[in-house]
Amino acid sequence: MPFTASKKALFPVTPDPIVEHHPVQAQTIIVIQPGSVNLRIGRASDAVPITVPHCIARRCPNSVKSIQDDYMLLRPECNHSEAGQQIRTGLSSIQELLLSRPTTAGEYRQVTQPRQLMHFNSQVSSEVSESSDTPSWTDCSKKPAYFFGEEALYIPSSEPYHLSWPMRRGRLNEHSGPGGSLTSILANIEIIWGHVLQNHLEIPLKDLKHYRAVLLIPDVYVHRQVKGLVNMLLNSLGFGAVIVHQESVCATYGSGITVACVVDVGDQKTSVTCVEDGLSHRASR
Repeated sequence: MPFTASKKALFPVTPDPIVEHHPVQAQTIIVIQPGSVNLRIGRASDAVPITVPHCIARRCPNSVKSIQDDYMLLRPECNHSEAGQQIRTGLSSIQELLLSRPTTAGEYRQVTQPRQLMHFNSQVSSEVSESSDTPSWTDCSKKPAYFFGEEALYIPSSEPYHLSWPMRRGRLNEHSGPGGSLTSILANIEIIWGHVLQNHLEIPLKDLKHYRAVLLIPDVYVHRQVKGLVNMLLNSLGFGAVIVHQESVCATYGSGITVACVVDVGDQKTSVTCVEDGLSHRASR
């Protein structure tokens, strides 16, 4: 009698679970682009992001002297005796270049003589502007522990606050001075981003578990620093999910093109990258 295989399975077979796929709402996706000077952040459904100065001012203890990290205002490379002459030489070169180039109409610019300027100025009357260019200094009477954004930039120098910038030249601003460790920088970034999320995007921190974050990083990055940022977004701020992508590739996605040469001109660095089909070519960075 021929042997017939039994159709009964040796082990019980469980059906595949039914996974419900819910559509992702653009309002629950937060796009974050941290820069050296400005932080750009917003929902994926927003037309333009919110831009705030990427800095924080911490109040120093009574025994610690305030430190102003004002490299944006006072550049060390400009503090020498020949700086003024270099500026005047540069301005003269630019003026000669503009005079040697024709305008869009094909005509050359004419130099206005000083006597003509004096004659014109003598016939016109000055107009008093209602707006004042004098900056409004930040009120520190309540002695808060932190200041963010524009308020941090206009703190009087007599106040005991330490102004710091978490990023520099596109990377985390690690240095040997106070607040220069990776842990301190990530703590400052957590406070800054949390403040922007609550006060500008009006998202309570306790609700971030329902949101997803898209973190834009430079094409050339430090893996250790990116790992720290992702850990901060997930464990400290409490986002439900995080995706990390390069800025140049995301720029092509936003423009709707597949091949491009992306030039990013920032405050402290300029990067050029060739992108093709969603990939950033390593040799072009």
